[in-house]
Amino acid sequence: LRGLDLELIRFAEHEVVKNIMRSSSAGDLKDRAWSVEAKLQAVEMESIHDYVAESDNLVTLHGQIQGCDGILGEMEALLSGFKTDLGKISNEIKSLQEQSLGMSIKLRNRKAAERR
Repeated sequence: LRGLDLELIRFAEHEVVKNIMRSSSAGDLKDRAWSVEAKLQAVEMESIHDYVAESDNLVTLHGQIQGCDGILGEMEALLSGFKTDLGKISNEIKSLQEQSLGMSIKLRNRKAAERR
Protein backbone atom coordinates (compact mmCIF):
# COMPACT_ATOMS: atom_id res chain seq x y z
CA LEU A 1 0.00 0.00 0.00
CA ARG A 2 3.00 2.27 0.43
CA GLY A 3 3.39 2.37 -3.34
CA LEU A 4 -0.21 3.54 -3.65
CA ASP A 5 0.37 6.26 -1.08
CA LEU A 6 3.40 7.43 -3.04
CA GLU A 7 1.40 7.42 -6.26
CA LEU A 8 -1.39 9.45 -4.63
CA ILE A 9 1.15 12.01 -3.46
CA ARG A 10 2.81 12.05 -6.86
CA PHE A 11 -0.45 12.65 -8.71
CA ALA A 12 -2.17 14.72 -6.03
CA GLU A 13 -2.47 17.69 -8.39
CA HIS A 14 -4.14 15.66 -11.15
CA GLU A 15 -7.81 16.65 -11.60
CA VAL A 16 -9.17 13.11 -11.39
CA VAL A 17 -7.25 12.41 -8.19
CA LYS A 18 -8.35 15.76 -6.70
CA ASN A 19 -12.01 15.00 -7.45
CA ILE A 20 -11.80 11.56 -5.88
CA MET A 21 -10.04 12.90 -2.82
CA ARG A 22 -12.69 15.60 -2.38
CA SER A 23 -15.68 13.32 -2.91
CA SER A 24 -14.49 10.35 -0.82
CA SER A 25 -13.55 10.05 2.78
CA ALA A 26 -10.12 8.76 3.71
CA GLY A 27 -11.66 5.51 4.95
CA ASP A 28 -13.39 4.90 1.62
CA LEU A 29 -10.13 5.47 -0.22
CA LYS A 30 -8.22 3.14 2.09
CA ASP A 31 -10.91 0.46 1.65
CA ARG A 32 -10.82 0.89 -2.12
CA ALA A 33 -7.03 0.78 -2.11
CA TRP A 34 -7.01 -2.42 -0.06
CA SER A 35 -9.63 -3.94 -2.33
CA VAL A 36 -7.71 -3.04 -5.47
CA GLU A 37 -4.47 -4.29 -3.94
CA ALA A 38 -6.11 -7.60 -2.97
CA LYS A 39 -7.56 -8.02 -6.47
CA LEU A 40 -4.18 -7.27 -8.05
CA GLN A 41 -2.49 -9.83 -5.84
CA ALA A 42 -5.14 -12.42 -6.69
CA VAL A 43 -4.74 -11.76 -10.41
CA GLU A 44 -0.95 -11.91 -10.06
CA MET A 45 -1.13 -15.26 -8.27
CA GLU A 46 -3.56 -16.60 -10.84
CA SER A 47 -1.22 -15.50 -13.60
CA ILE A 48 1.70 -17.23 -11.91
CA HIS A 49 -0.33 -20.43 -11.49
CA ASP A 50 -1.34 -20.30 -15.16
CA TYR A 51 2.28 -19.84 -16.19
CA VAL A 52 3.42 -22.76 -14.04
CA ALA A 53 0.56 -24.92 -15.33
CA GLU A 54 1.56 -24.16 -18.92
CA SER A 55 5.30 -24.57 -18.33
CA ASP A 56 5.33 -28.14 -19.69
CA ASN A 57 3.56 -26.96 -22.83
CA LEU A 58 6.05 -24.10 -23.17
CA VAL A 59 8.96 -26.53 -22.88
CA THR A 60 7.38 -28.76 -25.52
CA LEU A 61 6.75 -25.77 -27.77
CA HIS A 62 10.35 -24.63 -27.32
CA GLY A 63 11.58 -28.09 -28.35
CA GLN A 64 9.33 -28.07 -31.40
CA ILE A 65 10.58 -24.64 -32.41
CA GLN A 66 14.19 -25.79 -32.09
CA GLY A 67 13.37 -28.86 -34.19
CA CYS A 68 11.79 -26.67 -36.86
CA ASP A 69 14.81 -24.38 -36.81
CA GLY A 70 17.04 -27.40 -37.42
CA ILE A 71 14.90 -28.61 -40.31
CA LEU A 72 14.79 -25.11 -41.81
CA GLY A 73 18.58 -24.88 -41.50
CA GLU A 74 18.96 -28.15 -43.38
CA MET A 75 16.51 -26.97 -46.06
CA GLU A 76 18.42 -23.71 -46.38
CA ALA A 77 21.68 -25.61 -46.93
CA LEU A 78 19.99 -27.92 -49.45
CA LEU A 79 18.46 -25.01 -51.36
CA SER A 80 21.75 -23.14 -51.29
CA GLY A 81 23.46 -26.16 -52.86
CA PHE A 82 20.65 -26.42 -55.41
CA LYS A 83 21.07 -22.75 -56.27
CA THR A 84 24.81 -23.26 -56.75
CA ASP A 85 24.16 -26.27 -59.00
CA LEU A 86 21.64 -24.28 -61.04
CA GLY A 87 24.20 -21.51 -61.44
CA LYS A 88 26.74 -24.03 -62.76
CA ILE A 89 24.18 -25.51 -65.15
CA SER A 90 23.26 -22.03 -66.34
CA ASN A 91 26.92 -21.28 -67.06
CA GLU A 92 27.26 -24.58 -68.94
CA ILE A 93 24.17 -23.76 -71.03
CA LYS A 94 25.63 -20.33 -71.88
CA SER A 95 28.90 -21.93 -72.86
CA LEU A 96 27.10 -24.49 -75.06
CA GLN A 97 25.06 -21.70 -76.67
CA GLU A 98 28.25 -19.77 -77.43
CA GLN A 99 29.85 -22.90 -78.91
CA SER A 100 26.73 -23.57 -80.95
CA LEU A 101 26.72 -20.01 -82.25
CA GLY A 102 30.42 -20.30 -83.14
CA MET A 103 29.81 -23.61 -84.97
CA SER A 104 26.83 -22.12 -86.75
CA ILE A 105 28.94 -19.22 -87.98
CA LYS A 106 31.72 -21.58 -89.12
CA LEU A 107 29.19 -23.76 -90.94
CA ARG A 108 27.67 -20.75 -92.66
CA ASN A 109 31.11 -19.50 -93.66
CA ARG A 110 32.09 -22.97 -94.98
CA LYS A 111 28.90 -23.21 -97.04
CA ALA A 112 29.49 -19.73 -98.39
CA ALA A 113 33.08 -20.67 -99.31
CA GLU A 114 31.92 -23.85 -101.06
CA ARG A 115 29.45 -21.90 -103.20
CA ARG A 116 32.18 -19.68 -104.59
